[in-house]
Amino acid sequence: MIPWHAHEMLFGFVPAAVAGFLLTAVANWTGRAGYGGAPTVRLFAVWIAGRAAMALFFLVASVAAAPDLAFYLLLAATIVPSLVRAKARRNLPLPFVLGALFVADLLV
Repeated sequence: MIPWHAHEMLFGFVPAAVAGFLLTAVANWTGRAGYGGAPTVRLFAVWIAGRAAMALFFLVASVAAAPDLAFYLLLAATIVPSLVRAKARRNLPLPFVLGALFVADLLV
């Protein structure tokens, strides 16, 4: 129970907070309309699926990890096109930060 709780505190809620920040900040940095509707619903659905998978299948890592890790990929796929279109070069390292979170979560 303690390993599950530790994982969820670090890799459940921190990525959600990071996603909230990035979805707001990228829209401001690029001058694009804010994210909403389908992209936000998809991100939430994948995030909640990851939380459910970790709660139900924590001891079966391969089952639990798939939706949990998919969140990082979907978040990157959501924000990168806006950064590239706006040529926001100073913000392009952000997907690498998501990649670092992905790898850290994968190693846990």
